[in-house]
Amino acid sequence: DPRLAANVRALAEAAKKELSTADSVVLRMPVGGPQGGPLEVPFTRKQLEQLTQPLWRQARLPLDKACWAAGVDLNSVMADMASKREELRARGVASWKIDTMQPQIRPKARAPLSKVLLVGGATRSPAVTAFIRNMTSLEPEAAALNPDEAVALGAAVQAGILQGEVKDLMVMDQWQVRVPSHS
Repeated sequence: DPRLAANVRALAEAAKKELSTADSVVLRMPVGGPQGGPLEVPFTRKQLEQLTQPLWRQARLPLDKACWAAGVDLNSVMADMASKREELRARGVASWKIDTMQPQIRPKARAPLSKVLLVGGATRSPAVTAFIRNMTSLEPEAAALNPDEAVALGAAVQAGILQGEVKDLMVMDQWQVRVPSHS
C-alpha cells in the first residue's frame, strides 16, 4: 500500500530528527496494532545507531576521498587507524573488516586538518558528530548558526568573494569535492 509506505517513511524521518535530541521515541503507526488498530513501537537512539552502523563504515572511504580532493590531510588519523588495525588483527578479526577501515587514496603534501565545522540538518545527530570525531580525531565545532542556514551563509560569502568584498577565503564549488555514492 503506497499510502502506508509513505506514512512509515514520514514516521521514520520524524523519529530520526527527534532522536537527535532525545534518547527514545514512540513510533505511532495508524495500523498494525491489536484488532487492526494503531500500533505504538518504542525506538531508541541506540537502536538507530546500531541499524545505521554499516552505513557509517561505508562512509569512511568517501570522506577520505572528499578530504583528498579538498587538499586536506588525514594522515594523523591514518596513523591511528594503522595501530587499530594491528590490534584487530591480533584479536583475529576478519581481514575484510579490517581493510575497510583504511581508505586507499592518500594525499601527498596536503594541509593538515585543523578544524571541523558541521553544517546541514543531519549534523544535529550525535552519530554524525561521533563519526567525524572518530575519522578526524578532532572535536567538531558547534556552529554559531542554525545548521540549516549554512548553505545560505556560504552563498553570501561566495557573493562577497566575487564582488571583492571578502578576501582570504576560498569557497569550493560542490563539484570540486563531489564523491560518487553507491545508493
